Amino acid sequence: MVRFVPDEELPITRSKPFFDFLDRYLSGEIRRRIKRPYWIDTVGSSRHIEIRVKLDGAVMRVLAQRAQLIPSNTHIFLVWMVASATILLIVAVLFPA
Repeated sequence: MVRFVPDEELPITRSKPFFDFLDRYLSGEIRRRIKRPYWIDTVGSSRHIEIRVKLDGAVMRVLAQRAQLIPSNTHIFLVWMVASATILLIVAVLFPA
């Protein structure tokens, strides 16, 4: 959902969790691509993420579902890492030096 709210200011940024990958990734992409003042709330509602971007005379508010923003290939990467580590461990146990 996208809304444009005229004459609104961005909220004050709250402290974020230290290990929040999604917050760091979104902040980096918005900073790199949009280059305008922004505000992100990844901590609030557990199912939604709110992004606000300051435009000329208005604020664009975007409400997205968290599931749409989390990269799905992360889980595949973790499965491959665990599987390959398990195979290497088995080989190391079967063929000691």
